[in-house]
Amino acid sequence: MDLRKLPRSGALRVWFDTQQPVPTTLDPLKLYDRLALARAFDAIAWLGVVTPFRPGK
Repeated sequence: MDLRKLPRSGALRVWFDTQQPVPTTLDPLKLYDRLALARAFDAIAWLGVVTPFRPGK
């Protein structure tokens, strides 16, 4: 999702400008950081499940 194309106002913009919990592995004692996604990133991608490649299946 290209966050640069978000509307300038409205509920969607408010949600992406509000700090959201973001998983991080930078600090093993702190599993989440809180970031305003529209300010921190230009784009985001969600990969719900990643599975290994298994040839022939």
